[in-house]
Formats: sequence, C-alpha cells, structure tokens
Amino acid sequence: MFVIFSLSWIIAFSIAVAEADDHHHLHVLIVGSLSYLLFAAGYFIYYRIQEIADRKRDDERIYRLNQFYAARCFCSRVMASSRSPDEMFRKICHAIVEYADMTVAWVGWLNPHDDAVYPISSYSRFPNIVELLQLLKLSVDETAPGGKGAVATALREHHPVWTPDIGKILYEEQPDSWKTAITSLNIRSIAALPLKQNNILYGALCVYSDVPNAFDNSVQDLMTDLVSDIDFALGHFVHEEQLQLSAQIIEQSSEGLILLDNSGRIVMVNAAFTMITGYGFDEVRGKPPDILSSGIHEKDFYTAMWNSVNEGDMWQGEVFNRRKDTSIHPVWLSIKAMRDDNGILTHYIIRFTDVTKHKEVEEKAQWFSHFDALTGLPNRILLRERCRMALSMVQRKSESLGMMLIDLDNFRNVNDSLGHDMGDHLLKQFANRLRNVVREQDTVARIGGDEFVLLLPGADTDAAAFLAERLISVAAQSYTIDGNEISLTTSIGIALYPCDGTDFDMLLRNADTAMYRAKESGRNDYCFFTEEMQTRSTRRLQLDSAMRRALERNQFTVYYQPKMSLKDDRIVGFEALLRWNHPELGPISPVEFIPIAENNSEILIIGEWVMRTAARQIREWLDKGFANLSVAVNLSVVQFRHPRLVEVILDIQDEFKLPPECLHVELTEGVAMTNTMAAITVMDELNRHGLCISIDDFGTGYSSLAYLKRFSVYSLKIDRSFVKDIPADADDMAIIDAVISLAQSLGMVTIAEGVETEEQLAFLRERGCAEIQGYLLSRPIPAENIPAFLVEHELKRNLSY
Repeated sequence: MFVIFSLSWIIAFSIAVAEADDHHHLHVLIVGSLSYLLFAAGYFIYYRIQEIADRKRDDERIYRLNQFYAARCFCSRVMASSRSPDEMFRKICHAIVEYADMTVAWVGWLNPHDDAVYPISSYSRFPNIVELLQLLKLSVDETAPGGKGAVATALREHHPVWTPDIGKILYEEQPDSWKTAITSLNIRSIAALPLKQNNILYGALCVYSDVPNAFDNSVQDLMTDLVSDIDFALGHFVHEEQLQLSAQIIEQSSEGLILLDNSGRIVMVNAAFTMITGYGFDEVRGKPPDILSSGIHEKDFYTAMWNSVNEGDMWQGEVFNRRKDTSIHPVWLSIKAMRDDNGILTHYIIRFTDVTKHKEVEEKAQWFSHFDALTGLPNRILLRERCRMALSMVQRKSESLGMMLIDLDNFRNVNDSLGHDMGDHLLKQFANRLRNVVREQDTVARIGGDEFVLLLPGADTDAAAFLAERLISVAAQSYTIDGNEISLTTSIGIALYPCDGTDFDMLLRNADTAMYRAKESGRNDYCFFTEEMQTRSTRRLQLDSAMRRALERNQFTVYYQPKMSLKDDRIVGFEALLRWNHPELGPISPVEFIPIAENNSEILIIGEWVMRTAARQIREWLDKGFANLSVAVNLSVVQFRHPRLVEVILDIQDEFKLPPECLHVELTEGVAMTNTMAAITVMDELNRHGLCISIDDFGTGYSSLAYLKRFSVYSLKIDRSFVKDIPADADDMAIIDAVISLAQSLGMVTIAEGVETEEQLAFLRERGCAEIQGYLLSRPIPAENIPAFLVEHELKRNLSY
C-alpha cells in the first residue's frame, strides 16, 4: 500500500515540477512533498506495529484457549478417576495453574452457619499460597469487610463473576487483608464461579491471573462448562457415598434383612440374618422365607399377612420364627413390597429384630413395676390393683375388709448405727415373718422404706385386732443378722371398709392416721381409725401445706425467754423460741407444728433460719453494750442427723462474729440417745470449737449414765414436770436433788425450767441449781422488748442487793 501511495506521489510531483513557472514555487512544492512523505512513512510504521501487536494478542489468546482446552480435558479425566471431592478439587486446581498458566486456582467452601468462605483446596506456584488465601477473609454478607469482591458476589448472586482488570475496580473499598493478598500474588484478573451440589450452593471455584483480560468469552465458556461438570461430579460423590453408606448400614445393621424377588424367593440376606437364624446365605438362597416358620401361627395368619403386603405394600407385627437349631424365638417383623415407576412388583424387603431379650427385659420391668425389688412383696401399684379387686369382691358379698399400715419403730436407728445393708437384711426377715402370719387370700405389700401394708379381705374389727396383736408379738421376737441380735417393735394403724373408707386411697390415708396415733401413744401398739383422728389428720395436712410458704411470707417469729443465774440473779442468756402466727389459722403451738416440720423436713430450713435470727439478735444486743449474754437454740432430731449440722452452726457463728460461748445449742435427751455414737461425735466437734451444749428435758427420757459421762455437755435442763409440784412433791424434790448432784459431779451446770413460784425458786437456790427460767422471771419476750427488760431487771437487782 505504501509503494502504491509513493508511486502516485512521484507522478503527481513530476507533473507539478513540469508546470512550475519559477524557482520559488518549485521550492515550496519540494518542501511540502517531503513533509507529506515523512507523515506517510510514520503512519506506515504505526500501522505495522499495531498489526504485529494484534497478531501477538491473537496468538496469546489462542495459546491461552489451547491451554484451557488442555486443562479442561485433564479435569474431565480427574473427575472420572477421583475417589473424593477433596482429591478432585486438588487435581483440578493443579491442572488450571499448570496447564492454563494461571497464577492461582482455589476452591472455597461456603459455611452456611456464619456465611464465611473457607479455602479447602488450592494450588499456585507461590509457596505461601495457603497463608495468603487465609488473608482474604471472604464472606457472602455484603456488609462484612470481605463481602464486596468477585467471589462473594458470585456466591451471593448465584452466577459467575469475571473481573477483566483488577485495576479498574474500586480497589480502595477492599479491606487491607484483601489488598495484601492480591498485591502479593500480583493479580490482574479474576474469575469466580459458584459450585453447587444437588442444586444446593456448595462454594466457589476461583481462578486468578497475573495478566489482564485473561478470561475472554471463549475461556468463560470453557470455565462455565467445567463448573457444570464439577457440579455433576459433586452430586455423583454424594450418590456414591449414600450407596456405600447404605451397603455398610445393611451389612452392619443389627436387624436381619432378607431380599426376595417378585416370586418370593430369597436373593440376599445380611450378616445379622445369619446371626439371628443360624442359616448362611447358601442354605437359604432361592428358597421361600417360610423356612423360618415356627408352626405356631395358623395358615390363615400368613395368608392375611401376605395379602396385606400385596394390597397395601406393607405389614409389620410380632411373629414367632424357628432358628436353624429348631429353637423358637419372637421377632418384630416388617415386610415391604417394592414397585417400579409403572407400579410393577420388583421385590420384597423383609426386616426383623430378635426381641427375645427385649421380652425378657420387658417381663422383668413388668415385675419391677409391680413388686418391691428388696423383699419381693407387691408394691403400691400392685397393692392398689389388688385392693380394687378385693373391694369389688367384698361389695358383692356385703363383707368388710381390713387394711393395716405397719411401720417399724425407730428403724432409722438400725440404718444409722449398723448400716443400710444390715437394715435391708432386717426388712427381708420382717417381710418373711409377715408372709407366714397372713392367710393365702391376704396381700402383704411394701410401699416404701420401713412401711408395710396388709390387705385383709373379709376381716372385721375382731379379726383385725387379733392379727395386729399377733403381728406385734411376732415382730418383737429378736432378729439375728451377721451375729448381731436386733430387737424391733412395730406401730400399726387399722382402717376398715366400709366405715373408714370405700376406696384404696381413703383406706390407706386413714390407716396412716391411725398408725401415727399408735406411735404417739408410745409405739409397739396398734390403733383403729376414728373420726377424731380424721379431724386431726385434716388439720395436719392443712398445717403441712401452710408451713411450706410460712417462712417466705414472714409468718414465723422468734421470742426469747430469759435465763437467770441463781448466783447473783443476773440475766445470763435467753432461749430462742419459735412462734408461728398464721393470718387465717391464728397462733399455732410449736407442740403441734414442730412434729409436722420434722416429718416433712421443713425443720432443716426453719431451724437454720431460727439459729441465724437468734445469732443476729445476740450480736445486736452485744453491740449495744449488753455483755455476757448467750442465746440457746433447740435442735430437732432431723437437724441433729444432718451431715452439715456442724458446718452450718460454725458458718452462722462466723457470719456474725460471735464468741463461741454466746451461742448454745439444746437437744433433748431422746435426740442425744437416738444414735449415741454419732451424737458423741457431733458434740465433741461443737465442743472443740467452744460451743456450749445443753441436754433439754433431762429426766424424761432413757439416758444411759455410761453415755452421759461421755457427752461433751455444758448443762442439764431439769424438765418443768419435776419443778411444778415442788416443794409439795417429795419424789420430784428427790429427783431434782439427784439431777443437781449428778450434774455437779460431772462438771455440768443445771438449769431448771418452768419456775413459776417463789417457793420453787427458793428450793432450787437452796439445792444448788445454777440457773432458772420460767414465768416467775418472765414469759417469752419479743426481740424488740429485750433491751428494756434487761435494763429494768438490772435496776430491780441493784435495788434488792
């Protein structure tokens, strides 16, 4: 083209020269022609450079396309041969970098829980590619720092994203971690394509190049096809895993599995089939499943079963099969008919489980649900059922029925002193004695702990009384267990149908009420239920219910009864006395509610509250300048048995920073003798910490002097029953003399309760009693009145002296 242009210019120039009429005109023509020639030459050179550059770009594009074709072909082979997604991804990333000459190829997995994209496979010629990819911190959350790039957009919008030149995107909007990674890898263009597994978003294939415009339309088509194949391969892996898992489950299943063809012949069994039946596959191949038939079920049973399968495609139920060794066993069986898309029967699947052990466990569970595990006697559930049947029978015959509730007196002492194993042996021996006493038609049941119930169809008052006396006599005979001879007494409550109740619950409740009356009367006795007991029982239930909310509703109050020293008539302390004033029931006596609190264990919470309240009060009085005072708190038998008793007392003492001599604890003679060795341990521990212990109501129980001298006791309190008739009653005076002498010889202080007259005071002072308390000195006083009482008493004392 340039030659043609030049020849045209020479011809034109020659004509112009021939026509030039002067030298000046010729000079201008020559200069202009030369300028034009230079411009034409420059244009020619530029055109040639562009032509060479375009050809080079075309060559590079064709080269990249060929490389991508090669990578694409290799990836197809990889997808066919890989055994897992991890292996496939690793090889595909390697092929894209090595064959297609890319900088980085990586696969990111989308975590649906936090929307973050985590690299799970990558390849690059950069040795630190894994660390650099971790810097990206990509997310599909558009508001997150890593949610604005190509990968995040591709995953969020579910379509490929191509970035032809990284320099043309909003570089400054990206986070610093992204900039660090991209700069380190010298990335110029990016391709991000979402991956799916069974049409569910899985992650993304990401390819980076260090040249711009690396992904033209042809390459984009190749990569889109590649991702489509990867999606298919991922679905294939899931299918293969499911098949492998299904095969593994079938083989490892504890259920027996049988596959029948559409003619009902066995074509496959699993290992569990052989374990359950004893038959190997070769022994049953091609045979019908009735090889397992036990012969127990009738032919009609099997006919109905297979009709149900063929008509409804499913049957399940319990059947008896026969093993290879001819033993018969129960199985839970299900049969399912399998059909193709056209509804044509293809095969049957039979699943079965040997339920022999299940049956045994079920029978044992059934036994345990109706019988007591320790004694083998019927429990409450079976007793209720037998009572229902017995009541139905006696109603028809117009007969009576007796129910006895038997409780072992002080059985807890056996457990506490000899151990629960010994207690269990004792319960079993007692149960056997009960079995031997009753008639065949009677029921002996254990309903809990040391409580037994006798159900006596046809028994009237005389028969029940006769049996109760016999039971008390039989129970009182000594028991020998592991060389230990144990004595036992019982308390029995009796309720009769129809006068005391017409159903199980009423009879049991009234027998329980009568049994408690027997205990209150001294134990080792029996008692029939009466209407008066019903009233008391209703009252007890009412108080039990009200007590559980009394503390939180501030219904309890602590009063304080002063104690005076007979040495100098000073007030030396107080006894804390609990009072309950209910808004509807009015004031309730401690004699009435304390036994209920001990029975329902509320005494533990209430008792701790009383001790804390008393400790806080004595602390307040000490801080006001009332020195040398103590407060005594009574402990019930339930509190005394509690394993944390000492810890609770010491914590309260420490909480209010009380000197140990300011806090006394009182326990009755009966409590101390309930478990003497345990009592000695607790007393020694409290005494070691400086706390004073008093034995309350001394003389009313059955103290052993051998044990009394081992008790770490500060004082003995003489019960008011010995004080009230002095000086008129010589016996009471003798007892008081003896108690005072005993206490002095053991180094203990004596405190007389219930002092109400000057004569009583004079007698006690003369005999050497150390302290007194009673109405003569003062009735119990509310806490807020104690300071005034102390001041007034001290004034009177000073005047009298």
